Amino acid sequence: MVKYKEIIKRFKQYKITGISSAVFGISWETKKSDKNKIKKILLYLEDRRVLYLQYEPHMKKANCVQSVLNIREYLSTEIAKLSDESDLIPVLRYLRASCRKFLLRIEPYQYELNNLPKDVPIEAKFIFSTALGELRSSFGDIIALFCVKYELDISDELGSILPIEDDDKLLNDTKTALS
Repeated sequence: MVKYKEIIKRFKQYKITGISSAVFGISWETKKSDKNKIKKILLYLEDRRVLYLQYEPHMKKANCVQSVLNIREYLSTEIAKLSDESDLIPVLRYLRASCRKFLLRIEPYQYELNNLPKDVPIEAKFIFSTALGELRSSFGDIIALFCVKYELDISDELGSILPIEDDDKLLNDTKTALS
């Protein structure tokens, strides 16, 4: 079990209010009424192995794709249940868009990815692995924010996709090595 207090330690020098990228950002106000909704969503995601299971070449990619489709459908259902004023809507839409991005990235390789693992071209394997890493990264960032904002613990499996600990010593050692 990954405790929210451990996650807070990872980001101790930051006041987390949201997440942003070069394209857009998301932040939201914490509301107690949202905590149970987030707990329910996290419980669902804890059982989605595509988000955390170590990818192996022999894994069926079709199962991963189906799992991402299921996550996207689940998020759409949860968004529909929220009031139009809910601050969670853009956050859940961001997660849903991450699913869509994964599916769009691998779509041109769908036929090849359905082959036996040994017969999948290297380019298709690379695109699949990269898209899966991006999906996990997007979910890990938002899950970390959920845990901190709502003081929620998550399973070790789901905790494995959280952003890495911000280790100042490691950062300084890296900067020194690169100088």
